Amino acid sequence: MQAQTAFADRKYADAESLAEESRADAELATAKARLGAARAQIQSKTSDNASLRSEGQQVQAAAEQQEQLQLQQEQQQRQQQMQQQQPQSVDPNDPSTAPASIPTPPPEDMPSPSSSVLSAPTQGAGGFQTLPDAPPAGSGQPPVDPNNPDATNAGGH
Repeated sequence: MQAQTAFADRKYADAESLAEESRADAELATAKARLGAARAQIQSKTSDNASLRSEGQQVQAAAEQQEQLQLQQEQQQRQQQMQQQQPQSVDPNDPSTAPASIPTPPPEDMPSPSSSVLSAPTQGAGGFQTLPDAPPAGSGQPPVDPNNPDATNAGGH
């Protein structure tokens, strides 16, 4: 309005500066309006996010609670199954109530003796080794055990 009066009074320089000031004021008002709209959108999105977070936490808590409940039920079922599988009382005279024995593995083969302990088989004895005749009663030597290498006189004792 001031720009129009200045233009009417032929003050063109003043009219021009007032018109530019008016345009700047309009641009500022437009920017402030956009800023206000952006702030409103941000506030709306923030509120939506907060409600979604809260809803998500509630859903997660409900899911965790449901999972705990299922685990407890499964554990109870396992305990019931174990109780049903175990006999209620053990009667030593009744083999059906005796506790199940743990199977033991069969014993392992015994290792073979070392070759120094083994002696060569005798020829012509039919596969059996015979014991030597007992020494004469008055010789003073104890009988020799052929299966014990330490008892023979071959060691030079």
